[in-house]
Amino acid sequence: VAAAMLAQQGWEVHGLDLSESSVANARVLLGDRVKVGDLKTVKYDRGTFDLVLMSHSLEHMYQLPEVLAEVKRILHDHGCLVVVVPNAASLEAKLFGRWWVNWDPPRHLSHFTKTTLSRLLQRAGFSIVRVRTGVTPAHFMTSLERVLKYNFGCVLQGREWIEKLIAKPVCLLAGHLGYGTEVTVYARK
Repeated sequence: VAAAMLAQQGWEVHGLDLSESSVANARVLLGDRVKVGDLKTVKYDRGTFDLVLMSHSLEHMYQLPEVLAEVKRILHDHGCLVVVVPNAASLEAKLFGRWWVNWDPPRHLSHFTKTTLSRLLQRAGFSIVRVRTGVTPAHFMTSLERVLKYNFGCVLQGREWIEKLIAKPVCLLAGHLGYGTEVTVYARK
């Protein structure tokens, strides 16, 4: 979705995914600029990109220093890296505890806060430009459904109203206060 929106705005979008079916779906919109593989297997030339967007991917990767070194190599001088990951210090993580949907073991290998993600990127040689947290009411609702199911054996009733009257306002406020569901870090090479 993000790639399609960027392409519509005039960006020349390239992409990587390990899933052949995901790549096939993305190629419908973006053509052969989407490849099966990762940064280790698909070798881009040094300084190829102005921007690298890693949206909900870094938490799934091994060897983060090596991955970030490769990102730095393929960025132009002063290129920008944008990383979006679940926020382990979010209000939702605290509120829902072990039932928070974004813990997601074993798929999530790492968990980040604003501080830990910023430090990781700084250690990799990036300069932090901005850090913010975002809102995702869908994650709140899924976590709430899990709490009800596994602790009380019941199904959430009135989902639309709860999302509208509770989840959206709580998530919006949490995001503005720095405790949103996601952390987004903007960094420069």
